Amino acid sequence: MEFSILSKIKSACKLDLAENGIYVSIANILLEKLNVLDKISIISLSKEANVSPASITRFARKFGYSGWKDFIEALKREYNMSSTPIVSNSSKSKLLLYAKTITNSITAVAKENANSIDEVVAKLDNFKDCIYLFGIGANMDVIKIFSSELSALGFNVRYDSDYANQIRLSKIAKHEDLVFIFSHSMIGETIEAIFSNIKNQQCEIVLISHNKISDTIFINVPQNEAVHKNSHSKSSFAMLFLAYAIINNIIEIKLKNEKRTN
Repeated sequence: MEFSILSKIKSACKLDLAENGIYVSIANILLEKLNVLDKISIISLSKEANVSPASITRFARKFGYSGWKDFIEALKREYNMSSTPIVSNSSKSKLLLYAKTITNSITAVAKENANSIDEVVAKLDNFKDCIYLFGIGANMDVIKIFSSELSALGFNVRYDSDYANQIRLSKIAKHEDLVFIFSHSMIGETIEAIFSNIKNQQCEIVLISHNKISDTIFINVPQNEAVHKNSHSKSSFAMLFLAYAIINNIIEIKLKNEKRTN
């Protein structure tokens, strides 16, 4: 389907050069520059087409616009519409199916872990000691977000992206501190060393993982897609959702406490 302005510009390219050479020159340059319309000014176009700015204004008025600015904005809108790929019904169906899969997975995670989330939030209510966050790989992205949100709420949070520094931190955590471990499998030399050190320090552990370990507040997530290909991104979405679920519940408690004091 051709859009009106574009089709008229293409038609202008076919005009008789002897009678409409100026318009033909402007039209040809515009068609060459469709991908960079944002960078075209009336001055730059006049130089490339070897015409005067006034000729370009007359060209725009020939198309029914008051001047260059209205014309070029309309041309950009039409070109953007014509060059935007249309999502097929098949692609749309796949996208919606994927969204439904993730939504259902998160809903199941929320139901399964509601009590554990409540337990964690209760511990964080008026918590004054240090919160340590540990994890490896892609889980560090969730940890960074979680740390930022906790810090914004006034908590004393410590974490490090460097694995050697994480092991060092796991050795200095105190009994009264609260430790969060984000690990899909809890398998690997680094995460196992961190867990062992924390256990030796007798810290309380919140474990966000697919593999349950006793003596922790366990929050279950779907099996990691790197291990189980059919899981897609369920595990990654679940990790982020659970972190925000904890943050959201803490905020609600703080707001209720503020209302009581006011």
